[in-house]
Amino acid sequence: MFNYQERVKRLQELAVSRAIDYIFIVPGANLGYFTGLNMHMSERPTMVVVPAKGEIFAYCPAFESAKIKKVTGIDNFITYIDEEGPYPTVKRWVEKNNINPNSTIAFEYRTARLLEYDVIKQALPNCRLLDARALMAELRMCKDSQEQQYLQKAADISDAMLKRVREVLRPGVKESDIKKAALDVVQNNAPCSLSFLSVASGPKASDPHATSEDRIINKGEMVIIDTGAIFNGYSSDITRTLPVGEVSEELKKIYAIVKRANQAGRDAAKPGITCQEIDRITRKVIEDSGYGLYFTHRTGHGLGLEVHEEPYIVEGNNVVLKEGMVFTIEPGIYIPGVGGVRIEDDVVITEEGCYSLTNYPRELS
Repeated sequence: MFNYQERVKRLQELAVSRAIDYIFIVPGANLGYFTGLNMHMSERPTMVVVPAKGEIFAYCPAFESAKIKKVTGIDNFITYIDEEGPYPTVKRWVEKNNINPNSTIAFEYRTARLLEYDVIKQALPNCRLLDARALMAELRMCKDSQEQQYLQKAADISDAMLKRVREVLRPGVKESDIKKAALDVVQNNAPCSLSFLSVASGPKASDPHATSEDRIINKGEMVIIDTGAIFNGYSSDITRTLPVGEVSEELKKIYAIVKRANQAGRDAAKPGITCQEIDRITRKVIEDSGYGLYFTHRTGHGLGLEVHEEPYIVEGNNVVLKEGMVFTIEPGIYIPGVGGVRIEDDVVITEEGCYSLTNYPRELS
């Protein structure tokens, strides 16, 4: 069980240090991280409000309050009923508590909707809104031992999915057959669930985010398998590129380059180095081999309650790596009309370097 009170306390300390008065958290990964509450968005807005000082409280439909209290232990609520709607109750809270009309509020730009924005701005039209994402990411980026265990379990299932895919991959099977084989592994490993699964074969593999189809896989093609599992809310993300029989010399060449780039990134990952530096080191292997124009995305992204979260391993990101950070290293080369290669691993920063959560073989076989 995570210590949600301690997480909230650390968030409040950050808020004080940044002169933020309130943090409004909407349903999503951050709400789960700070309170343990997992719920979906609906037409009835729900937010947990974290003041820089004092007790947190929830703003929600009245009929949701008992459930929220049971899950989170929150005692203080601002509720509304359908007949009244979500707006008047927030205005009453502002008036009753003499809330500073010029308050600074951290708000989830990426997750929240215009609906939640409107609720806040109608009650506090002169408030200053900031994006809360970076503030909360600062706390979420470094995973504790329990989070790392969950991520390892998810990665183990991903490795098992790839093992099964390799067993059934042969000329004549469809991409949809490959998906079914991988799904069977997840279903046999409850309570794990599937995060996502993409199968891209032949020329389609030149699209980094190709959609799986009923396409028949042919001899001599490469197949990119990009997949992840979820364990207790935490997601893995692994990619391997598998050959179907003997492949061309060009495909062998780009595979070897991508494999070296993946290794270079993993070798470089350690505390004290920036995300940008990891991207540059990984990318340089591909650029020096003459394929820089065909590496069309960042080197990696953080992992946790979201498949894509901070830290992002990309040019311009000067976040310094710290022990406990978890992210992907996923160089790729994508050549239109030919195909593509990507090798992706999930790594954890340790005291002296890093280790890989994903361990399916990286050899071309």
